[in-house]
Amino acid sequence: MRRPAVYTTALIVLALVYFLTGRASLLTAYSNPSITAAWAPAGIALAAIVIAGYRLWPAILVGAFFTYSDTTGGGVALGIAVGNTLAALIGAGLVARFANGRNAFRRARDVLLWTVCAGLIGGAVSASIQVLSLLAGGQVAWPQAPDLWFTRWMGNIGSVTLLAPAIVLWWARPAARWSRRQLLEGLAFMAALLLAIDIVFGVPFDLAGDHHYPRAFFFFPVMAWAAFRLGSRATTAMLLLVAGFSLWGTLAGKGPFAEGAPNDALLLLQTFLVTTAGTTLVVSAAVDERRRAQRQVGVLNAELQQRVSERTAALARSETLLAEARELRSRAEADEERARFLAESGSLLAASLDYGITLDSLARLAVPRMGDWCSIQLLKEDGGVEQIALAHVHPEKIGEVQALSERWPQDPRSTYGFHEVIRTGKPQLVARITDEMLVQSAQSDEHLAFVRSLRLHSFMVVPLIARGRTLGAMTFITMTGGRVYDDADLALA
Repeated sequence: MRRPAVYTTALIVLALVYFLTGRASLLTAYSNPSITAAWAPAGIALAAIVIAGYRLWPAILVGAFFTYSDTTGGGVALGIAVGNTLAALIGAGLVARFANGRNAFRRARDVLLWTVCAGLIGGAVSASIQVLSLLAGGQVAWPQAPDLWFTRWMGNIGSVTLLAPAIVLWWARPAARWSRRQLLEGLAFMAALLLAIDIVFGVPFDLAGDHHYPRAFFFFPVMAWAAFRLGSRATTAMLLLVAGFSLWGTLAGKGPFAEGAPNDALLLLQTFLVTTAGTTLVVSAAVDERRRAQRQVGVLNAELQQRVSERTAALARSETLLAEARELRSRAEADEERARFLAESGSLLAASLDYGITLDSLARLAVPRMGDWCSIQLLKEDGGVEQIALAHVHPEKIGEVQALSERWPQDPRSTYGFHEVIRTGKPQLVARITDEMLVQSAQSDEHLAFVRSLRLHSFMVVPLIARGRTLGAMTFITMTGGRVYDDADLALA
């Protein structure tokens, strides 16, 4: 409200509303022309200060002064107006300090503090100054002061508890769109509430008739429904509806509180309304608080799941990079091992002129670097093939392997093995030796069982070539669980 025109308009509107509601409230002033148990302007003034700030206090002062000027005179009216203004300012200040200001109805604790700060304390300030002003003006006697003070105090508490929350919530909090199901539930609740109002207070149709059983209890399940299902905004609207109809019924002499003097009936009604409103608003705020907590938990769960997904993806990427790094390292180590093998092989071949010793040393050098089992076969002058060298990762197995070649020599016509390699001069590579291959190459059941016991896994055979002539072949074999030969191994061999 920084613009002068807007500020001036707000002051005029608030003063006019205060004056009109104040004059209407004084129609229920039964114990004194200036004091009533149904004082609506208190809630309007408090809500205005809470929503728009302290700069609206002149409107409250002017509105209150003209409200009371006809019933008390200028001096007394000014004192009462000062008291009403101070009550609104003090109540709003305490609410802002202790009850979270305009957000007081979001938590059950703040609702209770609102009632204490604005209702009990603010109402006491207004009631005390008004009664003292009337005493100073000689318009009431001291014996009347306690009853008048209590009446004025209850009027303030009722308005602050019923009217102010509705204004604050409907002004400050944006309305949420209801679904069709919520609208149907709201209509059902409205029907139940109107029925309860008619049963308890006999308006507008007096369906229950004149009975004296405690009908006020009909309201509790209905208002509990509102608190749990409809939210704080709708609950305050329903409370105003109950207050209006209950005041109509009580003034018409109907309902459970229309007994004794009119002022006593209004005080009983205010006690009922304040109790119902306070309880319902606390429950509604607690329910809203729980729903917000659930939504927040949902948001946090979603964020946590997103973070877990991101971390999982990052971990997967890290594992992929680690696997690639391991693979590269493995390749580098393999290349280094191959280079070392080639260097040692060259040195070994140049170290001796006896090819038998040289080839035997070469076979032993290849195990276990190149495989679990290595054999070298040379082509004889008569066209036969002779095994010159044999090495095994387990030396005690050499006898079994030698027995294999002696008892079941390879078929020279076979398309697999060293015969085919020596004949064609082309290497052979079988990455994985399958059981079908063993069955096809076995010469007997005994041969098949023996070969299976060797647990052959992968093999390659490379020709030994010198000056363009194939001299023999070199066979490399791994057993189950060992390496699987690939093209890189074949190229090295």
